[in-house]
Amino acid sequence: TSLFALIDAGIANIQATSTATIGGDLIYNGNVARWTKAAYSLKLKLLVQTRRVDNTAGSKIAELLTLNTSTTGGIFIASAADDFQFRFSKTQNPDNRHPMYIDGYAGGEAAYTYFGAKFMAEMLANRDPRTPFYFKRQTDKVLNLDDPAEKQTAPCSQRDDCVYSYFPLSNYVANLVYGKTAANLSDDERNYLAGYFGRDRSDPSGVPNDNPLRTTVGAYPAGGLFDDEAEAGGDNQGSGDGIFPMITSWMVKFYLIEAQLTMGATSGITNEKLLGDALTEQMAKVFAVGTAADADASGTVADWADYEWPITYKAPATFVTDVVAGYTTFAGDKLQYVLKQAWFANFGNGYEIYNAFRRTGFPGDLQEPLQIPRQFALRLPYAQSEVNLNPNTPGVVYDSPTNAVFWDALKFQF
Repeated sequence: TSLFALIDAGIANIQATSTATIGGDLIYNGNVARWTKAAYSLKLKLLVQTRRVDNTAGSKIAELLTLNTSTTGGIFIASAADDFQFRFSKTQNPDNRHPMYIDGYAGGEAAYTYFGAKFMAEMLANRDPRTPFYFKRQTDKVLNLDDPAEKQTAPCSQRDDCVYSYFPLSNYVANLVYGKTAANLSDDERNYLAGYFGRDRSDPSGVPNDNPLRTTVGAYPAGGLFDDEAEAGGDNQGSGDGIFPMITSWMVKFYLIEAQLTMGATSGITNEKLLGDALTEQMAKVFAVGTAADADASGTVADWADYEWPITYKAPATFVTDVVAGYTTFAGDKLQYVLKQAWFANFGNGYEIYNAFRRTGFPGDLQEPLQIPRQFALRLPYAQSEVNLNPNTPGVVYDSPTNAVFWDALKFQF
């Protein structure tokens, strides 16, 4: 409740007449109109987030939508120019580059740890044109699992129940991506999949010396390298001046879809158009940030044939059209479909995905953990430094439903 009051006070303060010059604004460079849109968009976000425990959220969103319609230019973030995001710099001393970039490049080939295998496999299967911007392959060598040393290096080396396991030798992945068994893959297809080196969810196998093999972060959002060829991700390549998207035009559209599906809100725009526009805007941002980070990413999807990948990605417009058509024909819960698309689109802002899942349980088709050492984390722990310095830090069990964040009505448990 106090946060909504603070937002309203902030909007009033921003709109007050003043001769002061705003300095040091790393987000909007002193543009109060854009700060106002960020404030209203934050208000919309929090109303959607608390909708399951606040029976007035729907009427409050309706008020915002009325104001949005009656205000020239609207009150929400509606275009890339208004996006509430932080852009990192190329500065190395002090190091102000994107944290994902630092881990993926400056901290060794793959200090970034592992990508989820399901996330990568589904983007490949969908022929998602964001794939070579999100992920950077470091190898095209197929490991020989008959060699004990190389088998130990492969994902899921100590389990026999992985769904995705090692991509180039996985029948599941080969069928999902290419519609054939692993044995029937061409050498080029097998080598290409070898670079998508991640892990099944909660694979407890030990961590071998596979830094030079793991898929690392790409040109978006971290400002790394475009995946034009398999090469080591280290050696401080790329720029590192990527972005952290906090509230963007596409996120606002996802909020509006959820409000229309769950609370009967009416923005005057159909869910199909909102979804299509959200994906179009997010892909434009991916291409813009990615091509600025790595010139090899320039051009259109049609130009990517020069890279001789054994896979043809869809053009962005085609991809969006197909996703929207899928929404229209989807027989299940439409919110499940939409939030699965948000899962792909909000890469680079894990909080959005985490909060959406805690609020709704969607996407509901996430891979089941291979092992469950503890329950699903319902909130994030305080930093250890806070615990050490502040004796009043709340002592909570972070996977306990009793300690779930107040708006979490679902309290998901495995």
